[in-house]
Amino acid sequence: MRSALRRVLAFATLVTIPSAAVAQVNFSGEWELVDSSGEVDPAWMSPIGSRGSIVQTSQTITIAPALSRSRSQGERAYTLDGSETQYGVETAAGDTAGYAARSRWVSTALAITTTALPLAGSKEWESLMTLSLNGDGQLEILMVGPNLWPSETASTHRFVYKKTAQSTPGAR
Repeated sequence: MRSALRRVLAFATLVTIPSAAVAQVNFSGEWELVDSSGEVDPAWMSPIGSRGSIVQTSQTITIAPALSRSRSQGERAYTLDGSETQYGVETAAGDTAGYAARSRWVSTALAITTTALPLAGSKEWESLMTLSLNGDGQLEILMVGPNLWPSETASTHRFVYKKTAQSTPGAR
């Protein structure tokens, strides 16, 4: 009885210890939107718009829409080691809004959490973006962030892309 209990406890301990070796999927390629859900135009809400590219190396992932839609949406690079990536975005008022992002692997999905650093009179907020490949090899991006109105609610968008071409790491 004690032997069986020890085996169960040993197994439970191993299951709860996170693995240091997480399989990293490479999302590099040229991608075209095939499906989306959410209340806003996907070309506006998705980090790669209706078409875009991803270049991934062992240290970084760079996500770029084919067409930048505004001052706040354009090419973004994130580190893959969990360290913070900071960047600024020019607002319509001409101020620079600051952001801090961290990525981490959750199984074979990449989760990127971004914190908006508050400007004078504004609040700090966080958003989450996940990138994963579905069973058909399509890229799925899930975006979750705060709504401006009604406040205290979330905005959730899902985008599905098919690969149109391979992308060579470091190439544009």
